[in-house]
Amino acid sequence: GALQGHVLLKNEASRLPLKKESVKKLALIGPHANGSVIFLGGPNYHGDNDIVSSNTPLLRAQAKLPGATVTYTEGCTVKCSSSSGFAAATAAAKEADTVVLFLGLDDTIENEGHDRVSLELPGQQMDLATAVADAATAPVIVVLVNGGPIAISALKSSPKVGAILDAFMPGQAAAEATFQLLLGEASPSGLLPITVYDADFIHRRPITNLDLRGSGGVTYRYFEGTPLWPFGHGLSFADLTFSGDATTTLHATVAEAESQPQCFSVKVSNAAGAAMASDVVVLAFIDSKLPDAPRNPKLCDFVREAAVKPGEQRDVKICADAIGALALVDAGGNQRVLPGEYTITVGVEGGVGGAGAGAGVGKLVITA
Repeated sequence: GALQGHVLLKNEASRLPLKKESVKKLALIGPHANGSVIFLGGPNYHGDNDIVSSNTPLLRAQAKLPGATVTYTEGCTVKCSSSSGFAAATAAAKEADTVVLFLGLDDTIENEGHDRVSLELPGQQMDLATAVADAATAPVIVVLVNGGPIAISALKSSPKVGAILDAFMPGQAAAEATFQLLLGEASPSGLLPITVYDADFIHRRPITNLDLRGSGGVTYRYFEGTPLWPFGHGLSFADLTFSGDATTTLHATVAEAESQPQCFSVKVSNAAGAAMASDVVVLAFIDSKLPDAPRNPKLCDFVREAAVKPGEQRDVKICADAIGALALVDAGGNQRVLPGEYTITVGVEGGVGGAGAGAGVGKLVITA
């Protein structure tokens, strides 16, 4: 589960996976670089144990890279108001050939009774990340530890940040899963379950506005702007492609659409020269121009395929059913399927699925 939940947001010039034999001096920097209980989501609903305490990033890195020198420098706490730890952090970065920054949130920022007031990294974490990235000899890797979205546009656009891996709160085996992915023992296959808005989003939309369509919209279905990363985004170490026949057209009456799913075929391919096998999640979206439809395509189905090997192609069936996808809710709270034409697409452009991500795989025409 921890492996499947990590989402690779950025991977410029294939900075990841790291080659074990090339990592001689690894610097782990940041407030969560030696964390344990934080990966369980803070203090709620759990206790500590030997598995948790032995799964810190520092301990797992030392175990997986016995031939390397692994150092740890906090640099900054989650809400640090001082840069006093920056000098030690930048010195460690200068000495290392590989730097991994563990940044993010904790229960003092987001928790029951703690509402966030910003989408940005708290304290001086962004300043720490910038200073470390400037000092490092190679593009740094950022691992995020968080529950809600974090707006880090400067790190996304910086050429000094080679990769960003969002771990969220991955559980008791967190650091083991993170380093399996960093070292290429497995490929990331998680996709964002949220929309990552820009930092200014909270100033444009009052939290008291519960109208999904108002004030620029909210959630992937109604947001009018360009997100920092969209719902469903994720990258892979494999070379995966989605494909389908966009001319495929299914015809159904309202009664038929309400009684049985309408299904389409998608081919999932991993290139013969791909670096490794990978799990892949195929997201299917439905879109229409009906006046009551969501502004953006709506998720209608998803399928996880396990370990698609290099050179392998699989046929995947994705479906749209009345309750989960087609029905709209009227002013009286009633679900109803409306006649009209609907377009089915797979994946999110710019994410896993290559050139086929976001492409149409068929149409559904519903008549009264």
